Amino acid sequence: MKRRFFIGLLSLLALAACVKGPEPDEGPGPTVMPSPALAAIDSLTWTRPDSALALLQDYFACRDFSRNVSEKTTQKPLGDVSLTHDSLGDVSGNASTREYDRHYANLLLAELRYKNYHPQANRTELRHAVAYFDSLVRQTPPLKGGRGDSRHALDQKGNLFFLSARAHYINGVGYYERDSIVEACREYLTALEIMGNHFKEKEIVGNKAKFLALAYTRLGELFSEQIMTEPAIECYKNTFFIYNATSSSTYGAVIALYRIGIQYDILGEKDSANYYYTKAIATLPDTANLLYRDLVSSLSLLGYQLEHKTTSALQRLKQMSALADDTDEQLTRLSTIGYIYFEEKQYDSALLYLEPVFEYKSNNPMRIQAAEYLCVIYDSLEITEKADTYIRFLAKNKPMVADAEAKVSQLNTLFQDYLEQKQEQKIMNEKAQERKMTIRGTAAVVAPILIILALLTIFALRKQYRKTLSEHENSAKQQLEAESIRHREALQQQQVETEKRLEEKDLLLTAHAAKAKAMEMQLERLKAANKTPKQQRTEAEQRRDTFLNEPICHSIIASVNTLHISARSQYGDFYKIALDEATGVALGNAVAKYFPNFAAQLASMSPKLNWKEMQTCYLYLLHLEDAQIAILLQCHHSTIYRRKERLQKAFGTSMYFPDFIRKTAFSLG
Repeated sequence: MKRRFFIGLLSLLALAACVKGPEPDEGPGPTVMPSPALAAIDSLTWTRPDSALALLQDYFACRDFSRNVSEKTTQKPLGDVSLTHDSLGDVSGNASTREYDRHYANLLLAELRYKNYHPQANRTELRHAVAYFDSLVRQTPPLKGGRGDSRHALDQKGNLFFLSARAHYINGVGYYERDSIVEACREYLTALEIMGNHFKEKEIVGNKAKFLALAYTRLGELFSEQIMTEPAIECYKNTFFIYNATSSSTYGAVIALYRIGIQYDILGEKDSANYYYTKAIATLPDTANLLYRDLVSSLSLLGYQLEHKTTSALQRLKQMSALADDTDEQLTRLSTIGYIYFEEKQYDSALLYLEPVFEYKSNNPMRIQAAEYLCVIYDSLEITEKADTYIRFLAKNKPMVADAEAKVSQLNTLFQDYLEQKQEQKIMNEKAQERKMTIRGTAAVVAPILIILALLTIFALRKQYRKTLSEHENSAKQQLEAESIRHREALQQQQVETEKRLEEKDLLLTAHAAKAKAMEMQLERLKAANKTPKQQRTEAEQRRDTFLNEPICHSIIASVNTLHISARSQYGDFYKIALDEATGVALGNAVAKYFPNFAAQLASMSPKLNWKEMQTCYLYLLHLEDAQIAILLQCHHSTIYRRKERLQKAFGTSMYFPDFIRKTAFSLG
């Protein structure tokens, strides 16, 4: 009987173990730890690449496998760190360790040459390293952190996945140096896929975060050079998110904001460009650097393009030119000044600034741009010989449009494939998380049931044992038969009552579980409903940008931005762009579409609000000046000014009135 009792108990415990969690993860796969010397050099790579390169050259000099590589390295840079032969470690070791170290060392050599501004000299060895690390990754299961993986095994696998991503990244740099843009893009994206597939977001810290930011930055620069603005913006936003989340580089976050602004500037979305330029310059910790001067120059040019502030823009650009650190930076400022003079048709002044750019600037795209302006200028001045010189230069140096379009198409396909793969991976991760939560929920329900079953089994076994013992006692002691019968009846009654209590307890547990599940679902709905202020701001910005890009809004803005309108402009001179009834209705419909409660809110604050006053409020949502609104509504500038003061008093606000109108609309949604 005791044997049957323990067999039943062990069976129930085994059944309970089945719902505790998943099976142990697979083993760590074929991983090899690098030599301590290489690990030390790798650690130094992220902070002192010049010293790390010197140490790596010492490392190569002590090993036979580097004989064909060390001859290609540059002269060692000076540093305050040295590594003796003894500290390099034993050159002996098994074949797999030596092979791992050989590929690891060649990867570090390519990285350090790149970080020290040298071209790749070990191209063949690097590509072998890429294939080697890829082969190890294919044999290694992903990072799970389950009961089958020790902390040491997880670190080994993490290092291997990280090395594989770095190998693809630096291989892409090699392709880029050889003008193989598509292949470089493919390698950068492969590096990002490896990081996304093998590391959770919370694991992207330290050097991994730096690497991911560098990869996104490099990819953004590649797309930017091909005028692929949307992919470039996506990459630079990822760079900013990483730097901002990890606080690993203040300048890195500012540079990312600046580059996002440049892409919006190229797209012609000047408001968005101004937003990112302004945010970048506000975040910059100091002003004595090239980045500050670039931001001031970009904002000055943007001010000229948006508001035609020619004098102030030229003044700021000339100040930045005077503060330039070198000739190349000064020529960049001259190019921008020349562009403004060109746009203003002040050709004599434009020639003074554009000709030095063409003659001395090393940046070919900037020389091409200067040549285009100079060609137009000399053609308008009827100096044919000079114009022909620049035409010949442009014919020789301008890239073929068909080749550029084909390259952009390939790059766009690669990036879209990457985004789709990233989305699929995200969906898979979400499903895995849902399965994990389902298993936990099931375990929470099944475990109490198994405990109850175990108790019932124990009780049944004990009952059987007592019944048998009672039978033996009855056969030995006939005189106690009556008492035994009463005892059994009492025991049966107790069993019935116990079973009834257990059933009631089971029902109570089931009701509690259902209530807990309902509360959990309610909490999830509340979390989904209560978005964070950051999400609300992001949605408001997106709604504002989408509203400004509506055809009717874009048409109205474009109609006044192309004209030189000031407070002294006579509205009769611009009657062709006046806001007719159909356009006013269309603008009202666009406002109602994106800000459905806006008109009602204004009416509630000022019940006597008329249609012209409402139209004025709508036009402020388009970021228009008073003079521009006066032209559109065909009235004097002072009329708009008085109307604005009257509305400001009616609405009871001390804020700058256009800002108040925009804030009211964007806060209502």
